[in-house]
Amino acid sequence: MSAGPKPTAAPTAKRRTDKPSAEASDRSRAQRLSRKPAAPRTRVTRVAGRWPGDKVGPRTRRLAAQTGRPVQSWLTRGFIAPDYPTRHFGGAFRSFTPDARRDARRQPGLTTNAVLGPSVVDAVPVRRLVLVSALAPAGRAVGATADVSLVLRGLRRSGRRTDLRLDGQVFLTHVGGRWRIFGYDLQRSLRPTGRATKGDR
Repeated sequence: MSAGPKPTAAPTAKRRTDKPSAEASDRSRAQRLSRKPAAPRTRVTRVAGRWPGDKVGPRTRRLAAQTGRPVQSWLTRGFIAPDYPTRHFGGAFRSFTPDARRDARRQPGLTTNAVLGPSVVDAVPVRRLVLVSALAPAGRAVGATADVSLVLRGLRRSGRRTDLRLDGQVFLTHVGGRWRIFGYDLQRSLRPTGRATKGDR
């Protein structure tokens, strides 16, 4: 009488975990730029029309804060704040008028960091400057042009850095008690800057 087949042990399920290994965590931390982000700066350089008081006084500083808010908000959401790598830049155009928002959504490669977003693991602003020229025909600012200068340093997975430079103008109008971007004239360029080094100098 032949013996039947030997019983086999039931396969054991492999334990799965969503926690990254220590090696992966170290690698993730290494793929970051150590450079300190440049602070956002907004300054009013000119007010055309009647503008009582000191051109660099409290009233002008309030105007800088008010006109700079929609511009800096767009730069933050469209270029600086996203968790890279990403293809998504939600809320980038909240400070735009409806018509300008439609135009900006058709040009994500210009109005956001959509071109570099999927290929970088980190991004830090090196320069973030907004210079405002306002129009105040009757002592109250009703329109403004903001000169924008943004340099965003991106770190690719290979360890190489690329600087995205955004220059140009955005046009602002005061509607509904708030300043909004209703148009823009921008230029974007990319420049490789080599590998990241200690301190990212």
